[in-house]
Amino acid sequence: MPLSYQLAEGLAEIANGDYDNGKTKILKYIARIEAARNETIELVNEKLILSYKSLGDAEYYSLNYQEALNWYNMVLELSPDNTDALNSAGFCLRELAKYDSALSYFEKATAVVFKSGRTNDTEYASCLNNMGSVIIAKGDYHGALENFKKALRIDLEVFGEKHPNIALRYNNIGFALYEIGDYHGALENFNKAQKITIEILGEDHRHIATYLNNIGSVLHAMEDYDGALENYYKALKIDLEIFGENHPQATRSYNNIGEALREKGDYDSALVNFNKALKIYIEIFGEDHPYVAWTLNSIGLVFLAKEDYDGALGNHLKALRIDLEIFGENHPTVAGDFNNLAGLYFYMGEPAKGLLYIIKAYKIYFKFLGPDHPDTKNSRRGVKWHGGDPDAVEREVREEMEREARDNPPK
Repeated sequence: MPLSYQLAEGLAEIANGDYDNGKTKILKYIARIEAARNETIELVNEKLILSYKSLGDAEYYSLNYQEALNWYNMVLELSPDNTDALNSAGFCLRELAKYDSALSYFEKATAVVFKSGRTNDTEYASCLNNMGSVIIAKGDYHGALENFKKALRIDLEVFGEKHPNIALRYNNIGFALYEIGDYHGALENFNKAQKITIEILGEDHRHIATYLNNIGSVLHAMEDYDGALENYYKALKIDLEIFGENHPQATRSYNNIGEALREKGDYDSALVNFNKALKIYIEIFGEDHPYVAWTLNSIGLVFLAKEDYDGALGNHLKALRIDLEIFGENHPTVAGDFNNLAGLYFYMGEPAKGLLYIIKAYKIYFKFLGPDHPDTKNSRRGVKWHGGDPDAVEREVREEMEREARDNPPK
């Protein structure tokens, strides 16, 4: 019976005094109306979720990360456990260098998938990978490596070895090993990622540019600057063809090329690349972003090499301010800033002032990276060059670590 007839009959029967039949018909009418309304609301919500998510994606790939985040959050208002939107919002926050907030979104997405029992699913692997990408930014390289390896194990079971996801997992493992200081292990994983991707997607895919940059970074760390440059230039060529010049992918290549040229003593060419990178980073992310700080530090090192100490100091101090706001004082990135300032003060003839910074750097590197990491060893030598006692500093930092372990026992 059409809804209107059912309601009319119920109203008529109540008007005629047949209250029980009248109530029954009206209650059935209400149930049908509510079911239809719920179906309509569900359909409308599905369409809105699709629309909001698509608009968010458009803003994300246009590098408008805050606008994208707003659309993803509108999805989450309608569907709080939408893992796609949770992960996408996390990516926006990661790009905006809001790492704690990004991690909270990724953790929620991971929890949703975990509760569903899909722990051997590729979506769970992606969630683990996403958490690792933020954990590594926060300086927990070993924790990130554990996540990347778990993601790789799951995806290998699902896809086998020849799949783009597997290449991405090898790349991330390589990146964590690079940060830990295992350059040979990093290079092995980057090469695996590159080989798989070339076989599947060809030599000009955007991921190849990422792997080339990462391979170049390892060669750079191993002081093979010509090898590093060769990879950086190849990466830049791919990125320019795919993204154009005003994109973070290409900008990373400019920065890397500048770093290698600086090491080779070509300071003017290095500065040209750094200034390109700085301009693009500021346009996309604003002035208070880790990428901006990274480039300012690089520019500062060029000024130091050219003996423009005031120029170097200005850039290093700007970089330190940005990194302190984002990471706090206890982070390897900030240790790098302290290390740069220590070296600058040494060349300015103020080793006592430099000693304060190099001790800070050494303590942070020791805590995060351990005594055998190249950065830790370099900063230990720096303590001695500045007139300090590295053994005494090591004893002090070990005591601090023991106190922290007592005060914060593992749960």
